[in-house]
Amino acid sequence: MFVKVSAIVPVFNEEKTVAKVVETLLQSPLVGEVICINDASTDKSYQILKKFGRKIRLLNFKINRGKGAALAEGVRVAKGEIVAFFDADLVTLAPKHVEDLIKPLIRKQARATLGYSNKDTPVERIKDLKISMFGSAFTFQIGHKFPYLVSQSLTGERAFLRKDLLPYLNRLEKLRFGVEVFFNNHFKDVAGVVLPNLCQVSKFEKFSLREAVREYIQEGVEIAQEIGRQEKARWQDLRLLEKLIETEIDILPDEIIDFSPLQKKIDEIRNKRMRRFLKEYFVRYLNRFTSRLATFKDKLKA
Repeated sequence: MFVKVSAIVPVFNEEKTVAKVVETLLQSPLVGEVICINDASTDKSYQILKKFGRKIRLLNFKINRGKGAALAEGVRVAKGEIVAFFDADLVTLAPKHVEDLIKPLIRKQARATLGYSNKDTPVERIKDLKISMFGSAFTFQIGHKFPYLVSQSLTGERAFLRKDLLPYLNRLEKLRFGVEVFFNNHFKDVAGVVLPNLCQVSKFEKFSLREAVREYIQEGVEIAQEIGRQEKARWQDLRLLEKLIETEIDILPDEIIDFSPLQKKIDEIRNKRMRRFLKEYFVRYLNRFTSRLATFKDKLKA
């Protein structure tokens, strides 16, 4: 029997990609409604979404509340038995991806799914990026499109039974980028679904070099904060995370980024899971832009 599916898209400053994401969701025969939550975008995202008219349900936040709040509000108004989340910065989303993510729930093979791209997804390289750490400079190639984030477990493409999410909405709406960690800790009957060649846009294309670095730091810290809450970490470690956000990252001549002040603060964190995540986070973000990082990884693990 057909089960109605609500596709939910949190949107913050994604004017270049959001229309294609919505159009793809509308093409899927499994999707009964598309709900977009504009999280106080400052670009043209809201105006682009308004052009879809009654084809979608559009919610508009006047103040930026974060990804968790956007997803929670989408779930509240959803009419489907199944809710599926899709990031607004996907550039290769296809109807087949949508169906593959949803079908395990329709077939009752799992109570939740998470979708991630395959490792062989090609990266479009557009420029070089230089990182300074441990007294050495490393050159990376920035990708325009790349697959999943730091790990498959942090993907934004997920589907749930709506009734399973309802008890968590008040907690969910207080989260920002830590929402995926929350899902991983509270939902265990989850099926991983490979979504071949699914790519999204790099922050290095969305923002200036300095702004992109700040965005990556902010995202990493918010994920680590949720890990800290799950781990009941010391308040001193949580305070160190706040200091990470305040860390000044220098952009040296020839666009060399000096991450060494950030590394020093990460090393001060005593919670092993938080510290390990942050080290892997920065290495793996960079790893998407280059094929060889052996020396750099060895130094981070030391």
